[in-house]
Parts: sequence; C-alpha cells; structure tokens
Amino acid sequence: MLLATSCARPLRCYERTLDEMLGSPGSGTSLSHRECLESILEDIERAGARPGPGLRLSLAVRLWDEGEYQQAETWLAAEAEAFPQSRPIVEAVRVHLGRAGR
Repeated sequence: MLLATSCARPLRCYERTLDEMLGSPGSGTSLSHRECLESILEDIERAGARPGPGLRLSLAVRLWDEGEYQQAETWLAAEAEAFPQSRPIVEAVRVHLGRAGR
C-alpha cells in the first residue's frame, strides 16, 4: 500500500502540470512541468527504483525547450542507455530538436 500512496502524488503532479502546459503553453507552465518531472525522477532514484521509459525523454524535451541543450542531451543519452529499444525514438527526437535549432 505504501507504493500506491507514494506514487499518487507524483502522478497527480504530472497530470496536473501536463494539462496546464498543454492548455496554456508558456514558460511558467513548462517550468512547472519540468520541475514535476525532475521531482518524480528524484523520488524514483531515492527509492532505488528504475524510471519507466519516456520519463527521461520527456524531461529532455522540456530542458531543450528551455535552452538547456547539454542537460537535455544527458537525459536523452540516459534514456537510450536504460532502454535500448527506445534508441530509435531518442534519435528521432534528437533530429527533431536539432531542426528546431539552438
């Protein structure tokens, strides 16, 4: 039961901030979503668990959008390392983000 309780807060944070960001795009909502993703990843690491596929990728995209290119690349590499089956999508995201410019 502890796991379900500990997971509920981050999931609400994720859903709420994602809905806010999609409904009202802007730097404030993007930053809130980024902070939520960082918090979720920190909680998972602290618990000694493994983040599911896509969390690191989502954070990388938020970081890229904020101009944090090196941090974004670090998270993209971590996603590809943790989930080799995700490498094609990580590469596609790199191409897409590269076209978006620095």
